[in-house]
Amino acid sequence: MRDPDAVVVRRAWVHCPRCTDHTSCQSCEAGHCCERHWRFLLESEGRYLFLQCPRCRYRWWHDTRFGVGGRLVGMADLPGFPPDEAQVA
Repeated sequence: MRDPDAVVVRRAWVHCPRCTDHTSCQSCEAGHCCERHWRFLLESEGRYLFLQCPRCRYRWWHDTRFGVGGRLVGMADLPGFPPDEAQVA
């Protein structure tokens, strides 16, 4: 299921760890941004990006290793989806 925060205008070009769809793309393998292998950028905090692959719908935190700071507290916890009824009210 596509995350409700996933919009096409917020994208990132990061390899998906689950479907590895970039492996047969010459542009991606050369380190360039192509029009097919982008990810939804759902959230960012410091040097970390929360992404969703539009192909396999996998969601994960990605450490860009750019900037300072260690691992975020609670980073292993994925944001709830769909949200709990208590959060909606």
